[in-house]
Amino acid sequence: MGLCAFFAHSGAMVSPYVAYLAIYVKELPMIIFGVSLLISSFLIFFLPETLGRILPETIEDAENFGEEKSTQQSSIQIVTLSIKKLET
Repeated sequence: MGLCAFFAHSGAMVSPYVAYLAIYVKELPMIIFGVSLLISSFLIFFLPETLGRILPETIEDAENFGEEKSTQQSSIQIVTLSIKKLET
């Protein structure tokens, strides 16, 4: 969470200066923002899929999150969570 906040604040601080680069080359700010968009779009493919999975709550869970589990075990966890929600 802290790393995301760091990059968000850094981008907010740098963006006005990138806009000033249009004085030298009119298209330069659009190129810089476009390239950063393409890089971030590419990097998002390396994030693990979370659909239908229990999200990690501890550091140990987070370290083991990317490991593949058998589909049967995942299905059992989903059914167990569904039953617990129905009971409450």
